[in-house]
Amino acid sequence: MLTIVVSMAVLFGLTTFNMMQANTRMTNNAVDEYARIQAKELAESGIEYAIMKISLDTSYQDFVYLYTQDGKIWIDVDYTTSRYPEGPNVGEKGKQIISTGLYHGQMVTVRAIIQIPMIPAVPPFMRFALMSDKDLSLAGSIDVVDDGNTSWNASIHTNEDLLLQGSSIVEGFGSYTMSMDLRPYELARFFVPNVNPSGYPLASQVPRINIPEFDPTDYIAIADEKYMGASTTVNGPDLSLGTYENPKIIYVEGDLYISGNLTGYGVFVVRGDIHITGTVSLTSVDPLGNNLGFYSGQNIIFHGNADATGQCYAEGNILFAGGNDLRGMVTAKGTMSFNGETNIYYRPASENLSTPFWPGETGRPVLISYYQ
Repeated sequence: MLTIVVSMAVLFGLTTFNMMQANTRMTNNAVDEYARIQAKELAESGIEYAIMKISLDTSYQDFVYLYTQDGKIWIDVDYTTSRYPEGPNVGEKGKQIISTGLYHGQMVTVRAIIQIPMIPAVPPFMRFALMSDKDLSLAGSIDVVDDGNTSWNASIHTNEDLLLQGSSIVEGFGSYTMSMDLRPYELARFFVPNVNPSGYPLASQVPRINIPEFDPTDYIAIADEKYMGASTTVNGPDLSLGTYENPKIIYVEGDLYISGNLTGYGVFVVRGDIHITGTVSLTSVDPLGNNLGFYSGQNIIFHGNADATGQCYAEGNILFAGGNDLRGMVTAKGTMSFNGETNIYYRPASENLSTPFWPGETGRPVLISYYQ
């Protein structure tokens, strides 16, 4: 009988011990599973945090630690050209995000690829009749008006000081970043916008509009035609251009001297100076914008009595040497000078001529792959 009682006690003890062990394992498993879920949620929060940072600044990349009350997140954001984490280069423009969450010993890593789409658009610094990164002074007789389309405002902007004097007129708005040498009652004498249904002020102080660096040699590979001499002279009829959908890109290594009548659409990307020496006209003008782009890594000079049709950008200075007419728009990263009477007949910059060099605006980040 004693043997039976002892055996029963041992059996009961073993059963109780096994039940306690099982309960402990179940409890530990539940705790571990809870911790794993929390770690996963922390990692997912890290992905959301990185997307928020990229939305605010598409150039964002970093390796950061974030701490919670009971956990930790570390997030690595870097550029990628793939559609999948650690994938091959497929020419995408995006960011790879690796986010790891740690909670009570449990660690979970989530990987995501964010694509940053580009929305084709004329860049902000080419949305004015005149735009200068330096002081902008219109003294004497400088007319900035529309080119026959009263739905266009021929507005001007400077990232420094704005000065108007004499009989100059602007059929648009004025904006400046630093100061303007005009009293409020003088504004209506110079600024006469074609369109102003909301009654915006004629001139206003605004934040600086960034003009990115432009290096013509970056575009040699995409040029359809190349001139590698110290200087190149182009007479309109001697050169055939492209179509609206495929404007011809012409790279010039040295200085460009251009005049004559042109047909079609094209962009001159010039490492040296661009000299407008006569009349640069077109047989068929685009009714909504420009057919020609003149982009210089140095300066653009309009010689006396020279006329041109096209949108112009200079990494250096732009000089109107006297008696010039331009049908288009101009942007200078350097100074803009006017000697004598100048007429700017504003035509909006054309997207098809700017997109190969300034891709446009970035859209909202798009999640294209996600792995745990």
